[in-house]
Amino acid sequence: MVERLVNIENKIDILSREITEFKSEIKEELKEIRKLYELLLDQKELSQNINKAFIMVGCFESFNFIIYLYSNYFKISTKF
Repeated sequence: MVERLVNIENKIDILSREITEFKSEIKEELKEIRKLYELLLDQKELSQNINKAFIMVGCFESFNFIIYLYSNYFKISTKF
């Protein structure tokens, strides 16, 4: 009977250690997931900033083209 109880206690100790190790592994995985999520957010923000920059450049180029057409139409000398 005592031997059986000792055996059960040993199994409980082993399971307890395994659960603790598993919790530790899960915490590490969650840290990695958080890092990846933050990188994804940074990438999304960078992508949005790049899109805004391209829009601004496109608007500026369009504005320059309009000025070019206007100056050629009216033969006005402008330098940009």
